[in-house]
Amino acid sequence: MNNNIINENDVALDTKIEPTLALARRNPMEMQRLALDCTRMLRATEDRRENLENQGFVGRLWGRFSGQRGKIQLANQEAFATVQRMSFRYLEKLHEENLMTLNAVATVKNQLSYAVSEIVDLRESTGQAVENVYDTIARSNEATAEQISRLRDSTKAAITALAMKMKDKLDVMEHRIEKLETASAIHGWLLTFEEFDYARYPESIRMVEIVSQYRLFKNGGWTSDDARYLKSALRRGGLDPHEPIVIRDFIHQLARENYPDLYGKDIQELLRLPEVDPTKVRENVSLPALIALYSFAEEYDDNRANIERFAKRHENVDPRDELATQITEILDECGIETKAETERHHFAMELLTGIEIAQDYGWAAGYQCPDSDCENRKQHRANEKPGMCNQCGKSLEPVR
Repeated sequence: MNNNIINENDVALDTKIEPTLALARRNPMEMQRLALDCTRMLRATEDRRENLENQGFVGRLWGRFSGQRGKIQLANQEAFATVQRMSFRYLEKLHEENLMTLNAVATVKNQLSYAVSEIVDLRESTGQAVENVYDTIARSNEATAEQISRLRDSTKAAITALAMKMKDKLDVMEHRIEKLETASAIHGWLLTFEEFDYARYPESIRMVEIVSQYRLFKNGGWTSDDARYLKSALRRGGLDPHEPIVIRDFIHQLARENYPDLYGKDIQELLRLPEVDPTKVRENVSLPALIALYSFAEEYDDNRANIERFAKRHENVDPRDELATQITEILDECGIETKAETERHHFAMELLTGIEIAQDYGWAAGYQCPDSDCENRKQHRANEKPGMCNQCGKSLEPVR
């Protein structure tokens, strides 16, 4: 008997699962559902067999892979082993043929992580891992105790190693698909840029809207390509990417264009307010343009109310201009480098990349030790500021 139960290059196995792959090519939703069924099957162990027989995902796999209707008899050890082998191979073939969507990769990878963890835990703690399924097969061939032991070891190694390898492949696939889908989305946005009608926004708000839209395509990992795409977007939006921008002038213009609060919601969504605390951003992030924008968002409403009350008593006061002037003066008093000057596309890129940093170091909910067993985490739910855990020395993470 072949000690390596799982043979990923088994031609006969590929022939058996071909109808299922043909369905995956036609129906992405069914592809994803069956891929998740496969990962659940990989978690199946001997001690759960009785419960498995009545579960829908086992019947779906058995029906798809064998072409037979009716409930699988898992008392048949060889049937159990075969379905697991076919589950591995189905996932392998999806990868080889690039049939998985990004959503499918993400969900399958997550479930496969459970499978790997569970197999390893069972092997190390109880010895009741998936290899027990093959005991009867070995005995039926009058195998010696030594052969049975070798069979168990080889099966353990095969299942765990192949699951690990599959997870690594899914990691690569997820990254590749994500890059392709992100690049495609950005290119589509630039090709249809005029349809978004950014021209309806005043100048400073227009830049905020363009940066906000770009952030919908990516959460981080900014590259030189992103800088070029953003530069192109600004140009298409009627904004000279090389125009010099003085932070103070930009905030003054933003305050005027936003009055009374026409685009406040858009600005808050870009900055992830109120989840991010502007005060913490000022303390922990050294990006003048970003700090100025967070401070503007924090000061705007309170100062607008005060100035509007003042303007009612003084007819010669324009609340729009007065508010813009007062906010820029407040930024000066806070020590923000409001006279700093940069080209518009650098300013926009600072906002694009800086918001990610602001989330990590200005998180309003506070920070905690990433180690759940750390005494510091057990005693204190969250620290006010980022830094290192004073108990174990690990970097604190935002409380989510």
